[in-house]
Amino acid sequence: MKKILLLLFVLQAMCYTSSGQSYNFRHYEVENGLSYNSVISSLQDQKGFLWFGTKDGLNRFDGNNFKIFRNDPDQAGSIGDNFVRCLFEDQQQNLWVGTRRGIFRYNPLLETFSLVPYTKNKEIRALKIDASGNIWYIAGTTLCRYEQKKDQLTVYDHHEHAQVTSFVLTATGEVWLSTTDGFIQKLKRGTQSFTNYNVFNHSEPAISNWVEKIYDTGKGVLLIGTSNQGIKAFDMKTLAYQDILTKNADHTWIYARDFAEKANGEYWIGTESGLFIYELKTGKTTNLRKQINNPYSLSDNSVYTLTRDKEGGMWAGTYFGGINYYPRQLSAFDKFFPQGGSNSLSGYAVREICADHNGDFWIGTEDGGLNLFNPKSGSFKHFGPGGTQTIGTHSNIHGLIVVGNELWVGTFEQGLDVFDIRTQQVIRRYRAGSAPNQLKSNFIESMLKTRSGDILIGSAIGVYRYNKSTDDFSLMNEIPGNYHYSSLYEDSNGTIWAGTLRDGLYFYNPSTQTSGGFKNDERDKNSLVSNDINAVYQDSRGSLWIATENGLCRLNAKEQNFERFSTKTGFPSSVFYSILEDKSHNLWISTSRGLACYNPVKKMIRTYTKANGLLNDQFNYKSAFLDSNGRMYFGSVQGMISFQPELFRTNDFVTPVYITGFQIYNREIQIGQKGSPLKQSINATRELSINHDQSTFSIDFAALGYTAPKTIEYRYMLEGLDKHWTILKRNRKVYFTNLSPGSYLFRVQAANSVGKWSGRDTSIKIIIKPPFWQTNLAYTLYLILFIVANYYFIRYYHRWVEQKNTRRAELWEAKKEKELYQAKVEFFTNVTHEIRTPLTLISGPLDEVIRKSDQQPGIAGNLATMKKNTERLIALTDQLLDFRKAEVKGFSLNFVDVNISRLLKDNYERYHAAAVARGLRFTLQLPEVQLQAYADIEGLNKILSNLIDNGLKYAAKTLMISLSEGSGTFTINVKSDGLLIPVALQQKIFEPFYRMKEAQDERGTGIGLPLARSLAELHEGSLTVVAEEGRLNVFVLTLPLHHDREFNINMQMEDLTVRPELVPKADHDLPVILLVEDNLEIRKFISEQLMNEFMVIQAANGEEALRVLEKTSVHLIVSDIMMPVMDGFALCKAVKDNLEYTHIPLIMLTASNSLQSRIEGLEVGADAYIEKPFSPAHLIKQISNLLASRDKIRNFFAHSPLIHIKSMAYNKADEAFLEKVADFINKHIDNKLNVDQLADLMNMSRPTFYRKIKTISNLSPLDLIRITRLKKAAELLSEGVHSIHQISTMTGFGSQAHFGRSFIKQFGVSPLDYVQAGKKVGA
Repeated sequence: MKKILLLLFVLQAMCYTSSGQSYNFRHYEVENGLSYNSVISSLQDQKGFLWFGTKDGLNRFDGNNFKIFRNDPDQAGSIGDNFVRCLFEDQQQNLWVGTRRGIFRYNPLLETFSLVPYTKNKEIRALKIDASGNIWYIAGTTLCRYEQKKDQLTVYDHHEHAQVTSFVLTATGEVWLSTTDGFIQKLKRGTQSFTNYNVFNHSEPAISNWVEKIYDTGKGVLLIGTSNQGIKAFDMKTLAYQDILTKNADHTWIYARDFAEKANGEYWIGTESGLFIYELKTGKTTNLRKQINNPYSLSDNSVYTLTRDKEGGMWAGTYFGGINYYPRQLSAFDKFFPQGGSNSLSGYAVREICADHNGDFWIGTEDGGLNLFNPKSGSFKHFGPGGTQTIGTHSNIHGLIVVGNELWVGTFEQGLDVFDIRTQQVIRRYRAGSAPNQLKSNFIESMLKTRSGDILIGSAIGVYRYNKSTDDFSLMNEIPGNYHYSSLYEDSNGTIWAGTLRDGLYFYNPSTQTSGGFKNDERDKNSLVSNDINAVYQDSRGSLWIATENGLCRLNAKEQNFERFSTKTGFPSSVFYSILEDKSHNLWISTSRGLACYNPVKKMIRTYTKANGLLNDQFNYKSAFLDSNGRMYFGSVQGMISFQPELFRTNDFVTPVYITGFQIYNREIQIGQKGSPLKQSINATRELSINHDQSTFSIDFAALGYTAPKTIEYRYMLEGLDKHWTILKRNRKVYFTNLSPGSYLFRVQAANSVGKWSGRDTSIKIIIKPPFWQTNLAYTLYLILFIVANYYFIRYYHRWVEQKNTRRAELWEAKKEKELYQAKVEFFTNVTHEIRTPLTLISGPLDEVIRKSDQQPGIAGNLATMKKNTERLIALTDQLLDFRKAEVKGFSLNFVDVNISRLLKDNYERYHAAAVARGLRFTLQLPEVQLQAYADIEGLNKILSNLIDNGLKYAAKTLMISLSEGSGTFTINVKSDGLLIPVALQQKIFEPFYRMKEAQDERGTGIGLPLARSLAELHEGSLTVVAEEGRLNVFVLTLPLHHDREFNINMQMEDLTVRPELVPKADHDLPVILLVEDNLEIRKFISEQLMNEFMVIQAANGEEALRVLEKTSVHLIVSDIMMPVMDGFALCKAVKDNLEYTHIPLIMLTASNSLQSRIEGLEVGADAYIEKPFSPAHLIKQISNLLASRDKIRNFFAHSPLIHIKSMAYNKADEAFLEKVADFINKHIDNKLNVDQLADLMNMSRPTFYRKIKTISNLSPLDLIRITRLKKAAELLSEGVHSIHQISTMTGFGSQAHFGRSFIKQFGVSPLDYVQAGKKVGA
């Protein structure tokens, strides 16, 4: 014991001896989830959770997340106070929490707190529990003991120096106290008296003798922390003390607050001056303090609490800086980075590292120039632009090499500088130039001194060899000279390897004079993986490794190919920078995502990242160095690290895994709350039952390993859903969505930072209860319901069969009625079609007879009666056909702008005489402003005709028509007195063929009103009947003013028919008319009417007509529409689509009288449209007009000098035909043209071409050529550029005289007179 005290005394004299080890802390503060940065107490429980007491709550830490316990007055079982001064866990894993308001016992199952008796509102400074379960605590400055079994409190306050600050319970059961006035006291067994020991009586006088903390080392020595005299050691056997560490380096007194033993003989002491670390074996002391520019230093100098975890890491709670954690140094990385002072790196991006013969390191950075580092003293010296020691003119250094006492420095675009290591001055500078032996680039990226003494310089344009005798450079011709060389390396055979930036790898052996290269070949998987070379390295086994931008390669020298390595083979990244080999033949490879240690024999990879203590994950190019002791240095984009690989230790700590959270729909479930399935803490729950509507949940878990928690991997399996383990690299939460009811077992395991799996999994059984409708009770109810339902189903089925049979009979009857109705309608329709043809044969001859009736006056009246009844039959057939069309939705309306007022007035005037004859008061009421609307004129007339006709038949005295306009609609009311229509029959009268019994005596068919309603609905309107004041029948027709599809045309029905006009009879041969009609009688009748003035050729259908056209030239076609084989529409389309016939006019005859049919006929190309029955005179005049108009156009063309030939065309096809003919004639106008040339041009035979030209122009092809030449001559004469003689030659006439005679004959004027007439008009 005396030796220990002597050693401690020696430590006092050596207290500020520095240690070469660097201490890098990990920080946890409020931003990381800590409740408050003032951490007063701490401990690790037996499960492995860390607990931290702060000024604002108690924190439980699992390595990733903090769970905070705070006082909540509204929540029963919350902690009683937020200021937690001390913590203690007993052997039964109970956690005791000392606060300013008493001691609270934590229930880990319910996560609640309960107040310990006698401690309410007492400020607890210290807390411990002895082997008997008695609670020892300091309330204020009074020591108390609470015996839980007896519920008895003992207060130790009746002795000298009774104000207690701290106490310890030793393993032998002794109780030692410290007091506020500098005494150590030992409680006498079985009594309440103490033995006092003054620990200040032979020390220097102090401002205060306050003892803050005493700590039992377990070796018979108490460490004593004071407020004004540092640390003392008290020997519990000799009862003597020694001052160990009293003052800081600045001679201020040390305030010691807490003690903890990290390892055997190494004690950590928390003070107001940072951390003090004592190594009893070596006698060294290290004082760790906060460094402003060092993020890895202690975060605050006021250290209040210390705890060593199970892994050997140290936790330090500070007053302002939260928690500082110094993990067990399994992989100790020393960090070098800019700290704003002179004794640190000058830049972050470390590019080159090399050592000189003095053992000093030269470090080149890309952003801070050159650094000189002394590894023994840890001092730095900077050389950069603008400083006292100037190295070049740039801070961006890319290459370093030591040559004797010279340091060669390659820069980025600033050339090459040679630095004298002894004088630390630049002695030579080389810049790119045009001379033969000058560098050709100022970008120097790589340099190499070979074993033969050659100095090679790799630049952006080739590799150069330094010529020492002439102090210049020669370009190496053994390898390509125009590439950017990023890496130079000499292997054990003396081969020089040169890696390029984009163009692959090249080599040259000076001894064998061999050279070559390797490049990436996308088709060869064994080629170089990338052409961007970062480094070349040969290991101790002779293997050559190439680091590239897209993978690592190992050269197979025999096969001259490569083995590839990348993320696919387990590396953290495919971007490799530098390679070193340690004494165990492991390769250390820097990448863009960490440092990889690779064993080529075992093919094992161990990756180190920032989570393992690196500065950052991304390293830098060509930045690696191995010193003579085996220590490695790697540069990154954030500084430089160094480490001794042999000192790395394997993490053998098996991390326990706990389930730390359970969320349903992302909301944490609380213990014991309403609706919560959780009855106790989730980490103590082994089975959890949840409802079916809670089957979307997530589970948190944590492996309580703190050395490198971010590197811990997890794997989980949900038995009942998964069949294999799912591995998680980073995540600590898993989600499950809409699981089916059933029983599941969730299992999770963890692997520590070296990939060692715990082998023991943590599990929780999860039972998802089915909904009520899937329970056994529900299934019983389903069975009962099924039986009852079957009973009622069978009963219902029998009734349904009966009803079905009844309904089937009803449907059969309805079907028969409908078939009868359809048969009736079909019969009337067919009969109507058959009637219209005889009516045509009656009406046509009748008109002829009436025309000649003047010769026999006695028969005129009879003929008029016949004509009237014929027209009535035609009207009846039209009405029946219209009804049929409307019924099958075949009646198409065309909505045009109509003057409704005018239309009503016309109908009124038409029926006014008949109304007067019946003695009716017939009136019409129209608005003052005439009403315009879009409607189908024909359809609206049919509606009005039926309504007015119906009123004339059944009215007694009055018939009124009125028109009114509404919002977007107009209404026509037709009112009549007489027999009122009962309400029950107001819909029935609109059914086809229905007639009231009272109306059987009146003429009618029963289809007028149904037709009117159908047409009203096609107008998107309605037709109804109502009784007005019980005395009038009112038919209400309501139609919209506008429709979706409207035609902005203004025409009357008669406008669609060409009015006949008198045309003088032609002098030439009779025109040929092709008559196409399937009805023999009508064809014969029409032929007889036409043969007096035309030559008629007959055909029974369209197909026969086309055969006639192939053989005969016709002037006009008259065709029916409804015909077998080929109807009139198809014939019209065939004619108009055929270039040989398209000029022939075509008149269509049809029995349909609708506007839609007329429009359809005109659309397919018909020139005129005549409905049956028709007047023969009308037909003849229509034919004569069409032929005469064609003759006028031809004559106008022939005698007008400047009218173009295409003016004779009847349609677009003829226009294109004539224009093509005219173009050909004009192009060859001065040559001899013949008809055969034109026929070949138009792909026609000579006869066909002749007929085509003759029909269109009434000219022969030769006449057409002659007239075309004369028209071209007239055009040239009008221009006035050429003489008449020149024009006659240009237009193909043999002589001027011939030209003049032809011109006068065709146009009636000589060429000279034509020219002079043109000049007068121009003047």
